[in-house]
Amino acid sequence: MSVDVAVVRAADDELVGALARLLPQLSGKAGALDRDAVERVRAGEAVTVLTARWEGRVVAW
Repeated sequence: MSVDVAVVRAADDELVGALARLLPQLSGKAGALDRDAVERVRAGEAVTVLTARWEGRVVAW
């Protein structure tokens, strides 16, 4: 099993979709984030967003 980890350079549909799948695992109350919200998080000065891909699919961020 090989997992590839990379820094996210821009919020795109794939990242927004992955977050929509993963966020409910962290919180039953958190609402979905749209692309603009994901980009605001990603663009924060003190933030580095990473993704983990397994078999080409984002499985964590």
